[in-house]
Amino acid sequence: MDLIQQYVSDSDNGETQSDSEREAEAAEAADTEDFDDQPSNFSLPPPPRILIYSQQYQNMLSKPRALLFTFIPWMPSLVVLRKLELIVEQVISQVPALSENYNFVVPNKDLGRYQRHHITIALINQEQQQEPLYLDNVIQMLKALPKPKGEPRKKTRDINSALGLIQNPTKYSLPLGFENKLTVEKGRLTTNLFLTAHLKMTSENYEYLQSIRDIFVKKVNISGPPPIFQDFDSPLHISIATGYQKRAKLSDEALLEANEKISALDIGKTLCDITVDIDELCVQKGSHRDVLTLNLLDQ
Repeated sequence: MDLIQQYVSDSDNGETQSDSEREAEAAEAADTEDFDDQPSNFSLPPPPRILIYSQQYQNMLSKPRALLFTFIPWMPSLVVLRKLELIVEQVISQVPALSENYNFVVPNKDLGRYQRHHITIALINQEQQQEPLYLDNVIQMLKALPKPKGEPRKKTRDINSALGLIQNPTKYSLPLGFENKLTVEKGRLTTNLFLTAHLKMTSENYEYLQSIRDIFVKKVNISGPPPIFQDFDSPLHISIATGYQKRAKLSDEALLEANEKISALDIGKTLCDITVDIDELCVQKGSHRDVLTLNLLDQ
């Protein structure tokens, strides 16, 4: 009996405690409802999932692309490098708008440049999966391209090194020269300026180099979307200095005035006496270390 009474007593206490708990929960629920009726500005809603799906969809549609930079390298001797540096110093010192607003550096002393003196042929933005087929087509067309007639002059490879004279005594090359013309050009992708020397060549050599450019830009047919080309319609030239902006950016009017002053300078004899020997064509694939090198003359 004592056990039964104790059980009944525990049950009664439990029921009484349960009733009080129900009352407390009802009061808490009422408070919660009152709180929910008020506008809540205390937390931001979760980001909509549609943005995530749209990003994934965009990534699925966009295909990786490969950047191909095509150029002809030029390796001037130490004597020629010094001549070019003196020309740059003379030009910049005579044009205050350039010397005050830009710091001009010659390519062989420019730590920010992977490629030194060179002739730019084309810059190509191609779908990565199409790159091998594109390059195969280019190489086949370059091999079939008629080479310039006549004997190109011999060129000593790596004449700045005694070891280079032993390992590569001579090699045929295509001789070009410089016109009596320097111009300052705007960078296409940066705020930099470039002091450029325009090339002089025979009509035969010009047609040959222009045909190389046309192969990369105009005459390659591959399946799939066409490559996107950077427009390099300027005359063939070599940049002999890069101007890095340090103050004000030159306007188009100021740049035109600077070129007028440069054209009046007497630098023709020093510039025109320099010979530009070229023998290779390079295709840089993304990284500056991944370069495909082709012989221009096959001799």
